[in-house]
Amino acid sequence: MKRLLIPISRLDRFIVRKVTDSVSSRTVATASTVGWLCDARVLLTIGTVWWAVERGRGQSRRLAVRFTTTILTTTALHHAIKRMIAQPRPDRGARNPSALRTGRPFDAMPSGHAMHAGAIASLISTELPPSKGVWMAAALMAATRIVTLAHWPSGVLVGFTLGAVAAMCT
Repeated sequence: MKRLLIPISRLDRFIVRKVTDSVSSRTVATASTVGWLCDARVLLTIGTVWWAVERGRGQSRRLAVRFTTTILTTTALHHAIKRMIAQPRPDRGARNPSALRTGRPFDAMPSGHAMHAGAIASLISTELPPSKGVWMAAALMAATRIVTLAHWPSGVLVGFTLGAVAAMCT
């Protein structure tokens, strides 16, 4: 199946140019490390261990199952979308030839890490009293994908939004 090529907007290019011009290599390294907190493999490991240690049928076990199900759902969803859409990643541009290469070259839309961040924020907001801090922390984690040049801002926004909606549906 041929993938739909999504063009990169001027706004996306402008934001990424500003980021590459103003962010230090130390900030990029920190963002890369923080970004791992929203990696599917890390989150699924956390969910599986959490589920395994919760022996009872209480609230915590139910939440562990919901967390794991939500991460599985967002993982499947972002991989399915990436099979249909092609968009080059910002780190492949001539502007930053020494950038660390992330993922496949044409998998910029949507950001799976941002999708997981949005899903976790949505999940926490439905289980606990809503908190702006949770959403801000999740948005910052998602933004690490822009700083590391793994995704365009629009791909992060789309991923974050889809993740939040997916969590509400699980």
